[in-house]
Amino acid sequence: MENGLTQDEIIIESQIKNLQEKIIKENITLQYEKMNYEKISEFHIFLTFPSINDNKGQVIKFLLLISLTKKKLYLYSINLIQISDARDLLPFINQSPSKIVNLESLNLMNIIENIKTFISAISNKDLSKIGRFYLGEDYDINLVSILNELFAIRCFHYDLIDGTYINIPSLITISDDYVCLYEYGQIANKHLTDIKNKFTLVFYGTIKSILSFKKSLVGSIVTLLLRRDLNNKTFTLKITSNEDEDMDKVMDVLIEKIRNIGYRMNIYEKKEGELPKINIEETEKKIIEYEEKLKVEENADAIKELLELYGKAIEFYSAINDKRYIEYNNKVRRILKNQKYTELIG
Repeated sequence: MENGLTQDEIIIESQIKNLQEKIIKENITLQYEKMNYEKISEFHIFLTFPSINDNKGQVIKFLLLISLTKKKLYLYSINLIQISDARDLLPFINQSPSKIVNLESLNLMNIIENIKTFISAISNKDLSKIGRFYLGEDYDINLVSILNELFAIRCFHYDLIDGTYINIPSLITISDDYVCLYEYGQIANKHLTDIKNKFTLVFYGTIKSILSFKKSLVGSIVTLLLRRDLNNKTFTLKITSNEDEDMDKVMDVLIEKIRNIGYRMNIYEKKEGELPKINIEETEKKIIEYEEKLKVEENADAIKELLELYGKAIEFYSAINDKRYIEYNNKVRRILKNQKYTELIG
């Protein structure tokens, strides 16, 4: 062993240094780090490319992760916003599985050339359809933390295990295309070898697979109902937090992402086939009436009635893709954030 490195690590480090010398004339920068993990042999290679299509000089950054323990490579985008969500790009860019068969024959320069080809054709590609997630596999916590454009927030996965509901420490991420949930610890992955630096992807689904989502009146639980497959089988995901504001942020980001893609849905309940049978004029008259009552006297009946009326308004306006549903959703949140109101309605 040289400098505490194994023979495989010496081979990889030598190839990385050779690559640095080859790409320096192409205005491509490369920095790397041998990760100091107890049971995992892993290199993180940070690559920065000049943008071919952007006259403003914006650079494009990637992380090439070489796992000698798994005998695999992974490629992640750091700052291409739409795909900077921990999806592996290497199978798409290399047109082959990401496995190291023989370290001696590994061609890192070929990967660089493929990345350059990918960058030059970005404007002609639908980026939402490329890349892969690996359900049940471990992901590097440090990777997710450097994806600055990705919404990520700590939470608990509220799950039923052996007949008992438990809160599993987790992280939810939301990108333009995907919702992902990672669990810390070995509950989801008994073979996780580094609890400090790795967690497990236990769920991922597209934004368009979300049928409905809502936040509970009590307990700060956000429930997402998602379409699992083309046969309309569904999956329910529940997350919660000790910080009510964190779950509000999740709701806000989901609403923003859905609005950005012009996707019609109802954040309370999915309605298929027809508009909800709600007299919106009458509903809004009652909203004004009960809002005035609440100004005069703060009582549980008025609060509960308002929440129900707000729900109807949200249902109606979200079904017709009218942004007024956001206004009523904010009214709901203001009530739920009022400690006195929540105490009144129990």
